[in-house]
Amino acid sequence: MDVEALQRIQQERMGSETVVWAGRPAAGLRFRSGDVFAVPFSLLWCGFAIFWELSVAASPKAPPFMLVFGGFFVVIGLYMVVGRYFVDSYKRSKTYYGITNQRAIAVCEAFGRKVVSESLRTPGTISTSGSPGGLGSLTFGNRMPQGNMPKGFAWPGVDEGLSFDFIQNPKRVHELIVNAQQAL
Repeated sequence: MDVEALQRIQQERMGSETVVWAGRPAAGLRFRSGDVFAVPFSLLWCGFAIFWELSVAASPKAPPFMLVFGGFFVVIGLYMVVGRYFVDSYKRSKTYYGITNQRAIAVCEAFGRKVVSESLRTPGTISTSGSPGGLGSLTFGNRMPQGNMPKGFAWPGVDEGLSFDFIQNPKRVHELIVNAQQAL
């Protein structure tokens, strides 16, 4: 069990909860399945925005507003092409996951503190992806799918739900959850 994750999850316990498992997502830059679609889209977006900016800059009669307008889209494009990977990596470096005998908990301390939990008493779907002994993810609850878009691409304020991303041995963690649910 990851000691730092255990400390963060211990802070979130309620009443007689006991921590069954605590861990963290894998560090570094990671690709998700939705990147198959997001990468070409973001390259097209950024490429067109840069083309727009260069065209406006080359035109002597273009109003300055057009440079600012296009610059906004270039910044968005650069974020979609490379920036989002660094933001995702930073968020994962500040994220802690835990399973208690009553709840699944995720604590993210990037850009403020956010705690998301899901009761193990409520019957819901737990989806497992990845290789059984390697890195994988668990997604909790019956939520509307966000399609194949990578995490972080949803509209602001859209609940992306609780998930444990890029954890070691997701099958083992899933078994711990099932055991905790059966004990309830």
